[in-house]
Amino acid sequence: MESFSMKCFLLGFTMLSLQINGLYGCFRNERLALLDFKASVREIRGDIADLLMPSWTKLAKNGDCCKWERVKCNSTTGRVNMLFLDSVGPNYDDMSRWYPNISIFYPLTQLHTLNLSYNAIAGFVGIQDSKSFNLNKLETLDLRVNYVDKSVIKSLGQFKSLKSLYLQSNRITGPLSDQGLSAFSNLKILNLQSNQLNGTLPIQFLGNFRSLEILDLSGNELTGSIPPNIGHYLYSLKVLALSKNFLNGYLPTPGLCQLQKLEELDLSQNSFRGTIPECLGKLSYLRLLDVSENQLSGKISSSMVAGLTSLQYIDLSHNRIEGVLSFSSFSNHSRLEVVQIVNNSNNLEIETEKPSWIPSFQLKVLLLPNCNLNKFSGMIPKFLFQQHELRILDLSHNNLKGNLEWLRISNTKLEFVSLRKNSFVGQLVLPPLPKCLWIDVSENQLHGKIQTNIAKILPNVIYLNISKNAFEGVIPSSIGNMIYWTSSHTDDRYPLYKGDIPNFMSALDVSSNKLSGEIPRELGKLNQLRAMNLSHNQLTGSIPTTLSNLSQIDSMDLSHNGLSGRIPQELKDLRYLKFFSVAYNNLSGRIPDFGPDFGTIDNSSFQGNPLLCGVPLIKRCKQGSDEGTRT
Repeated sequence: MESFSMKCFLLGFTMLSLQINGLYGCFRNERLALLDFKASVREIRGDIADLLMPSWTKLAKNGDCCKWERVKCNSTTGRVNMLFLDSVGPNYDDMSRWYPNISIFYPLTQLHTLNLSYNAIAGFVGIQDSKSFNLNKLETLDLRVNYVDKSVIKSLGQFKSLKSLYLQSNRITGPLSDQGLSAFSNLKILNLQSNQLNGTLPIQFLGNFRSLEILDLSGNELTGSIPPNIGHYLYSLKVLALSKNFLNGYLPTPGLCQLQKLEELDLSQNSFRGTIPECLGKLSYLRLLDVSENQLSGKISSSMVAGLTSLQYIDLSHNRIEGVLSFSSFSNHSRLEVVQIVNNSNNLEIETEKPSWIPSFQLKVLLLPNCNLNKFSGMIPKFLFQQHELRILDLSHNNLKGNLEWLRISNTKLEFVSLRKNSFVGQLVLPPLPKCLWIDVSENQLHGKIQTNIAKILPNVIYLNISKNAFEGVIPSSIGNMIYWTSSHTDDRYPLYKGDIPNFMSALDVSSNKLSGEIPRELGKLNQLRAMNLSHNQLTGSIPTTLSNLSQIDSMDLSHNGLSGRIPQELKDLRYLKFFSVAYNNLSGRIPDFGPDFGTIDNSSFQGNPLLCGVPLIKRCKQGSDEGTRT
């Protein structure tokens, strides 16, 4: 009987609750609070509010606020517990400021996640309301990319339940200990990346956050060294990111090595010196190690590397590291995906063949330029034959020998390949690489013909450099069908001078080979190409008029060939052209009037063509004729 009565009571309570909430599936007071927030957005964004929150209406069909975009509810209680209100405020770029009324959220008593990022927030109204205690379950607050300063942080002090606080890219200045953060003693995640914090690392202050697992202070103005007792105060840390500061000194031993739970350590772009502590090899959970762009020196301990068996990402680039590193130290790193050791000096050698070993990893990124790779044998690393997931590969400036058969067999997912300045021989026979954007095999000893179906093999390439080899035959006309170079883009433009092809350029460079035949008229389809270098070959015939369709071209070098005929007058309409050279050919007739806006186009651009005439040459054209006369 009692059980029956209890069931009747629960049924009646449920029906009453449904009536109170209008059969909408979410509580009326919470729905009204959300509508009030949308109204506040409408005050500053107008009708755009309806685009940002289209289902937030009073209409019965949209009454269940748990189904609204940007809203998540607890599946059991039906209470709103997560709000994702990013990018609804004023445009951050127009310097507007927003002071939303935070008391609007006070009816949401079960709210534990609130995302207000990218909103140009400079403070809050209603922050001191006595009902602010209603948000005592708020655990995650995301205020990244706003105008938050320390006064705003201090005003949030009553939200003591916070465990995750994201404050990156704001206006937070001064010492870390002076930001009002001490109220949030339960924090597990604190992200202050890309602010203007200065001073040293206040390790005792940070020690108040005993539960802290993720600390990101990268991109600030911190100075001094890492305190040697960091392991004593921050023993719970899993992620420590201090990159892009002005930190210096030696890496503390055993301080860093006491962070036994550490999974990510990013100390890049500082001024640390000394050696990499060997004891880091004891951090068995470490997945990411980035100490690039410092002043670290000395040898890399092979035992340290071998001990980091959880590694997925390691970057030791741009330091002063020396000695010999055996790549076999990574043999048991089954999770390893990224290895970057971009070497500035000539004092580091990487040996991949001794001792013999079998890789347990599948790399996605391998950057080992200028690393004296297999210095004495010049052998191509055998482990590359077993890598099938590579996306980015840079083995440039290593004097490696042999052919590129391994490239054809093993790696079809490549997006970036740089093998320049080695001693590779044989023909370049590539497999279809539909995702490849960049390929540079310049300054080798490759020969043979360029694959006639190159456009099908590299349909999306942005940068192709095969210069300074011994390729022969004609330039395939299929190059004119490469997708990126023939599609419309809105990429930012950068000036290009002196014929150089910088790394960000969309470019075709086949210079300094033995290519012959005519310039394919199909090259005129490459209307997004920024730089083209066909110089120092054996090309003949006339310059195609279609090259005037290269509307984005900055640099065009056709010099040192056997081209004849006239320079197309239409080339003067290439408005971005800054470097142009047809020097040392057999061209004749009047030079197009490029005018003063064409950068470095001068006498040197046309020399070595005795039958050319007109400005900027001394030789003037006869009146009413394109033939020249000496003046």
